[in-house]
Amino acid sequence: MKRKALIALGVVVFAAGVYAISTPQALAPYIAVPFTEKGVSVLFAGDAMFDRNVAKRAEGREEGTMWGAKLLELFADTDTTLRVLNLEGTITTNASIARRDSNILRFTFNPQFVRDSIAPLRLSAVSLANNHALDFYDRGYTSTREYLAEWSIAHFGQPFNTAGNLSVRLPVGNKQLCLVGYHELFKSDPASVISEIEYIRPLCWRVIVMPHWGVEYEGTPSSEQRSLAQQFLDAGADAIIGAHPHVVQTVEIYDGKPIFYSLGNFMFDQDFSWDTTHGLLVHVTFLESETRFRLYPTSVVLSQADLAGQEERERILKALVGKELPEAISVPLLAEGAFSLPYQGAQ
Repeated sequence: MKRKALIALGVVVFAAGVYAISTPQALAPYIAVPFTEKGVSVLFAGDAMFDRNVAKRAEGREEGTMWGAKLLELFADTDTTLRVLNLEGTITTNASIARRDSNILRFTFNPQFVRDSIAPLRLSAVSLANNHALDFYDRGYTSTREYLAEWSIAHFGQPFNTAGNLSVRLPVGNKQLCLVGYHELFKSDPASVISEIEYIRPLCWRVIVMPHWGVEYEGTPSSEQRSLAQQFLDAGADAIIGAHPHVVQTVEIYDGKPIFYSLGNFMFDQDFSWDTTHGLLVHVTFLESETRFRLYPTSVVLSQADLAGQEERERILKALVGKELPEAISVPLLAEGAFSLPYQGAQ
C-alpha cells in the first residue's frame, strides 16, 4: 500500500477559545477576498440536516439557540476565508415527510427556516454530492440549487457524479480554490470525478475533494474509501474531507496529503449514540510552503451544536487518530489538536 505516515513537523499551537466575539453577519453576496500572507483558511464541517427533529426542536426554542456561542465565534472568525459543509437534504416548499414519519428518510428544508438557521454560519459553499440531494427528485435538486444561488452560497457535487456539476472554483484574490464532490452510494465509479480533478488541476491553486462514502456508523474507513482517496490524490487533489458515516473516522496521510475520511455529524438528530452526537470541524490554512490544520471537536445534543467540552474533545481526537498514525504525531494531535504539513504540490 502506497501510504506514507505523517511526520511530526511544524506543529502549531491549538487556538480554541482565543477568537474575538463578534456578531455573525447575515447572508451576503460572495465577494472574492484578497490573498494575504496569512494564506487561505477554510473551515470544513460534516453532515448537516435541517428537517425532522431538527426543525421540530427549533420551533420550541428561542430564536438563535441552534448554535452554541463558542461555535459561532469560530464561524465568525475574520481570519477564516471560506466555510463549507455537506448539506444532507433539499430546500423546497414541499411539506416535510420525515416529520410525519421519521422512518421515511426523505428530507426537505423549509426555505425560510434553513436560511435563518445557516445565516450565522456565513457559508461559502455546500456539497450536494450525497444520497439526500435527490430526496424530492430532480425538481428538489433544482430548487435547492436555486435557493443556494439566491443566497450567494456556492454548491458542487451531483448524486450520480454527472459531469458539469462536480466542482466549483472559488476566487481568492488572484488564486482559485477548487472544491470537488463525489458520491459513492448511487454510482461508485469515480471516473468522472477523477477526470474533473485532472481537468481543473491546472486552473486551481488548491483542490479539495469532498467524498460522500463509506459505511454508516463505522469508525474505521473501508478499503474502498482508502483506494478512492489515493486515486483522487494521485489525480491531483491536495486534501480529502469526507462525509456520510455520521461518525468521526480516522485521519490518514498519503504522500504528504491529508485524508479526513469522515467528519461525522455537524447538525443532525441522530441521538441514539455518543458517536453520532459528536463530530469534527477541520480548519485548514493553505500557504505556499505548508498546510496547517486545527481540529475542533463538536457535540450536537438534541439538535443544538457547539464546540465539545474537554473530555469529549479528547475522546473524539483519540477516535480520529486510531491506529493509522505513529506515536510521534499522535501526541501533538491529542494534546494540541493542531499540526502542519509541508505542501507537496500536485503529483
